[in-house]
Amino acid sequence: MTAAHIAAGYVDVSFAKPASGQIQAVTASYMDAAANEASDGALTDKARLLTTAPTNAAVDLGVSITTD
Repeated sequence: MTAAHIAAGYVDVSFAKPASGQIQAVTASYMDAAANEASDGALTDKARLLTTAPTNAAVDLGVSITTD
């Protein structure tokens, strides 16, 4: 991280978009100034990109009027 990242309080990164339905996993770790890796280990997060819109039948959407 640079001094600007530390001052901003975050690091902004971007990744190539995975194909629809595929899982993208991202792992981050950090080191101190002496190049010692953090003792709490790496952090991992993942997400799945879905580009197909759900259908009403797939999510069971519906409206019922039960009283008049």
